[in-house]
Amino acid sequence: MDCKLSEILEKFEPQTIDLFYPKGVLWNESYKGSLVVIQVTFFNCGAVAISICLLHKIADGGTVASFLCDWASLAQNSGLNLSPPHFISKSLVPPNDPPIVREITKIEKLDNCVTRRFVFDASKLAHLKAMVTKLGVPNPSRVELVGALIYKCFMAANLKAKGESSRPYLFIQPVNLRPRTVPPVPANSVGNFSWFSTVMVKNEKEKELHSLVTAIKNGMTQFNDRFCKNQTSNECYAMICDMMKHMMNKSMSDECKVYKGTSLCRFPFDDTDFGWGKPIWAGPSSSVITNTFVLKDAPDLGIEAWVTLQEEEMGFFASDVAALL
Repeated sequence: MDCKLSEILEKFEPQTIDLFYPKGVLWNESYKGSLVVIQVTFFNCGAVAISICLLHKIADGGTVASFLCDWASLAQNSGLNLSPPHFISKSLVPPNDPPIVREITKIEKLDNCVTRRFVFDASKLAHLKAMVTKLGVPNPSRVELVGALIYKCFMAANLKAKGESSRPYLFIQPVNLRPRTVPPVPANSVGNFSWFSTVMVKNEKEKELHSLVTAIKNGMTQFNDRFCKNQTSNECYAMICDMMKHMMNKSMSDECKVYKGTSLCRFPFDDTDFGWGKPIWAGPSSSVITNTFVLKDAPDLGIEAWVTLQEEEMGFFASDVAALL
């Protein structure tokens, strides 16, 4: 690329970051793509950008993190004693009548959606924390605060742009099950081993910021009570299969407006060192799936949010976020 990395960082937007992915690979249909596609971009200042796309059928965020850490260790010749990947599917016992895997909650994929980047620095997070603790929420985390703010502004933007207020709202967040089973599943396990923590909002009182933070906390507590109390990996897997079978004939999207948030905070992406030092920045691409967001760590305990909405809703969303901060 005939430019300097500094020029890219001056125009640091999701659409700019997408230039470092192979054309036609992002959000491609699985039957048209490859399992793994990597592109390396060299700048004329000597900087390097590395992008990686893994098919979600074979990998979740935990798998990607493990893959990148091992690759970086090998690049530094410090990974000679690395443990081989652990293919968890070999150790899981499928039920006699496993469910057919399909989309249970439909996330809309639309052409007229945009992704914008929002950065919440330490001062903004402190402001949010003061707001909710004053109303009785004990010790909210960074992810809970930002997630609740985004959900609140999602609902407001949807109401202003489309007037949709009759259906309840369902918020879903994937949770990594690896460290939660007894014994824990190895961190280097390959595949998808997660399930969803959920929050349902049905009335105006539940849309308040402090109520949403409390609901997110309670949702995670209920998730841990259900999946993480001395459950083996096989027991968790059986529970997920059982839940899927009960949901097969009923799409939650028919009753609810569904939003999905993913947190990559505390994942080791910002520490991935191929021998040149830690990256200046590491994060996601833009998205074509509306009503979604991805959170990642920002410097000095801040959080960066990549939010994807339909264009007509994004303007309302950005204004409401600014108003609350």
